[in-house]
Amino acid sequence: MKIVTLLPLYNHIDRKFYWKDIIQIWETFKKVKWFNFSFWSLNKQAKRLSVEGTQYEWSKNIISLLWKLITKSKEIDILHLYWIKRDTLFISIIYKFFNKTWFIYVKSDSSLLRNWIDTRTSLNIIPNIILRIFLKNINVLGLEDKTLLKYFKNRFPKFQNKFMFLPCWAVELENDELILKKENIITLCWRFGAKEKNFEIIIDMLLEENNDFLKNWNIQFIWEIHTNFQDKINHLLKLKPELKNKIILHWFIYDKKDLYKLLNKSKIFIITSLSEWEPNVQFDAMYCWNVMLSRDVWTIRQNYPEKFTIFFDDLWNLKSKLTNIIEKTNEMNISDYQWIKDICIKEFTWEKSLKPLLDKF
Repeated sequence: MKIVTLLPLYNHIDRKFYWKDIIQIWETFKKVKWFNFSFWSLNKQAKRLSVEGTQYEWSKNIISLLWKLITKSKEIDILHLYWIKRDTLFISIIYKFFNKTWFIYVKSDSSLLRNWIDTRTSLNIIPNIILRIFLKNINVLGLEDKTLLKYFKNRFPKFQNKFMFLPCWAVELENDELILKKENIITLCWRFGAKEKNFEIIIDMLLEENNDFLKNWNIQFIWEIHTNFQDKINHLLKLKPELKNKIILHWFIYDKKDLYKLLNKSKIFIITSLSEWEPNVQFDAMYCWNVMLSRDVWTIRQNYPEKFTIFFDDLWNLKSKLTNIIEKTNEMNISDYQWIKDICIKEFTWEKSLKPLLDKF
């Protein structure tokens, strides 16, 4: 059975870490022997997404990519698309027209679905019609957030059997390694400087006068640091040079093994987002035995109840909760984290996440 992942984008593919879910979907499916994979893209750098046995086909422009789809549609058993967009709608129509035994599954980034959420008013009748045509054309829409899954099932009951929860992230057991000793490290991860991520609240906390509770602790920032956030860090260190050795910056991490090494040393993982769907690295942080501290965002509270996560409301509350966690972690043994890891192994692996999709095939 041949699966083609078709991603008509020029950008983003070079971020191997960001597209790790594509690799993991393929590698998980490879365990089922009857799959044969191809990857079609407009980006020459797509070959960086290396999975043994996968064929890469590059097209120089969208016209040549569509022509390839037209001429080879009958050879494709399953078409794997990303996101609800105009180009994926158009591609699904072409594929369906030329392949009468079509099967299309779409893996959606929830942030891109926000544009479609309010299409129920008469003012948005055209997007509403387009979305329903798209849902009619496909077989499976994988949503990365359980709250959004519930919304779609209620909103489109006619298509509810097509919707399923498919996270964009999961723990990778093969990256596991023995954690001999945790260090006093607090971790924050992802796009620093993005407004919705609200990492500035950490800078505001560090700018306050009394931060004695952090005197034996370091804070590590992992992944993408925008210029505006780097300027705020520089301003912080200018005002408080004593923090220079306490702030650790890790730029792009392209291998999840390197991420696990950093999370294995960390004790606390903080999510500061003002709004969030499914935080990408939270599974990994939990798996690496980190205590979770998150802003009280309703989607996170619904997906991760209080037995997994400690919530805060504002700067004062963040500081208070973090102080309490630090006091407790100083008394905790490594074994005290094991129950969190056990839940991740049981609930958040790729094999478990993708089984409903495999059953559909």
